[in-house]
Amino acid sequence: MSLKRTLAYGTTSALLVAVLAAILIFANLLSVRHYQRFDTTANRRFTLSPQTVKVLHGLTAPVEALCFFEPDGKARQEATQLFEQARAVNRDFTFRFVDPDKHPREAQAHGITQYGTTVLKQGERTITISGHQEADLTSGLIRVSRKQRRQIRFTTGHGERPLHGSDRDGLDAAAGALEQQGFEVSELLLLQSGEVPADTDVVVIAGPRKPFLREEVAAIHRYLDSGGNVILLADPDGDADLAPLVDGWGVVLPKELIIDPSSRMFGGDYTVPLVSQYPPHAITEGFNLACFFPVTRPVVEVEAAGVTHAVIAKTGDQAWGETEIVHDPIRLDPADRKGPVEVILLSERAAAAGATEKEGEGDGVGETGATAHGGRLLVAGDADFPTNQWYQYSGNGDLFLNCVSWMGKEEGLVAIRSKENQAQTLALTPRQGEVLLFGFVVFLPLATFATAFGVWRWRRSL
Repeated sequence: MSLKRTLAYGTTSALLVAVLAAILIFANLLSVRHYQRFDTTANRRFTLSPQTVKVLHGLTAPVEALCFFEPDGKARQEATQLFEQARAVNRDFTFRFVDPDKHPREAQAHGITQYGTTVLKQGERTITISGHQEADLTSGLIRVSRKQRRQIRFTTGHGERPLHGSDRDGLDAAAGALEQQGFEVSELLLLQSGEVPADTDVVVIAGPRKPFLREEVAAIHRYLDSGGNVILLADPDGDADLAPLVDGWGVVLPKELIIDPSSRMFGGDYTVPLVSQYPPHAITEGFNLACFFPVTRPVVEVEAAGVTHAVIAKTGDQAWGETEIVHDPIRLDPADRKGPVEVILLSERAAAAGATEKEGEGDGVGETGATAHGGRLLVAGDADFPTNQWYQYSGNGDLFLNCVSWMGKEEGLVAIRSKENQAQTLALTPRQGEVLLFGFVVFLPLATFATAFGVWRWRRSL
């Protein structure tokens, strides 16, 4: 009996071990095929941004990353985590770590001179990135998968926001972000060139303070009529008469100032309207970040032959367009424009019948193969929201980059981008600080001591 019992117990144990091993193997296979993580951090710092996911899904050919890192460094651990997340999104992305000290010939073949360098390869194209943050990887993937660089030109000579200005009114941060996404950014002096270069994908007119000459206006319109894309950031300040630039496109820029009382709730001025309403459009698809437009004017649409309009962003119902600031406090008058007020408006003209995109324009990330358009004019009532002072505020930078990406036919780049890791702080009122002090530093230890003392007295009395 004892032998039979031993055999029975042994067989049962063996079966349990086999079943457990099968479950573990099956679970591992599932985890490899269906990678899933749960990020509970406040800013989702361990989750890939929507733009990175979009870029990975848009890869048209496999990309291999050769990572030259020290084998035991912290940088390698962080890079491994990032590349594993990217690999889980798209199996066409693979990575391999190489110790440059053990494999010096391979490092020399790729021109590696320092640790922490990654070489991205897609076919015959290679791109080298020196960082291991998500933004570095995203930028590298965009550059290695794109056959040509879109040309973004900013006009100059009329008091526009300086493209490479590092002060608060400059566009240095926005220009750097565009270059990181693979765009070619440069200035355009129409007074000198006389025409918009034929290879220009987007022209940005960022807050001119002086009017354009008649010849310059004609050059802009010729570019638009040939299927070009223009972004006009029309500040309410300055002496520039912008009406000729938007003539014929069904856009009116009234001399009004948008007032938004809700901005004061966030510590801002009432002339800094909060924009959080985005009607359905590809530019703001999945975009749910609030933006701040300091000192902005309404952008109003009117009927124009052959032109269709789309509102991209507008204020809340509590804002209005003030026609005359003569009283304090400022209040909504019957003559004022009631909210919500449109602050970004897109005007499009249909292309000629049978027109299509130029061959090769859809290569790389954001390939669409769409029918050609007859010109696009995107007008915003403010030129400050993408400047250095405001670029990092909430969704300001993302909204500007989305506008440029979509106008430049890079729809694959329209998404919310990764943010830098920021320290998390807890702001407490004096009352909350007192509650924490007396509750956890004073009361809780006393309560613990009193409970222990009571238990000790009770046990002594037994």
